[in-house]
Amino acid sequence: MELYNLEMLALLEKQMQLSEQDILDFSPYYDKICAFLEKNHIQFDENFALGFYSHMYAFVGRLKIGEMVQDVDRTLEKEIEPRVMVLTKELLESVGNEYLSVVSKDEILLASIHIQTAILMQEKGE
Repeated sequence: MELYNLEMLALLEKQMQLSEQDILDFSPYYDKICAFLEKNHIQFDENFALGFYSHMYAFVGRLKIGEMVQDVDRTLEKEIEPRVMVLTKELLESVGNEYLSVVSKDEILLASIHIQTAILMQEKGE
């Protein structure tokens, strides 16, 4: 695992007050997420990375107990590029495939906001 990954996991552990075991349990998902982002040339600014990975940690936790977010403001969807929604759906389904759970549109929308922000920042060169 590269240094950035170790640093991000350590930061996630600290900021979310997770145990070492929590991080160990999340690591395979984290690796899958990182591989997906790299394959699709999506990079997060370090300020936004923590928010995204915190969301993904919570997403995995919800999958494990069979729960999904609800009541997301669907008007936000018009702000998200369709390709980003498709990419995000692919990512979430790949992360959650072992749970044989349908990923809700609300869950996809929330994660899409993070990915859309990362892509826009990359395009602007920030």
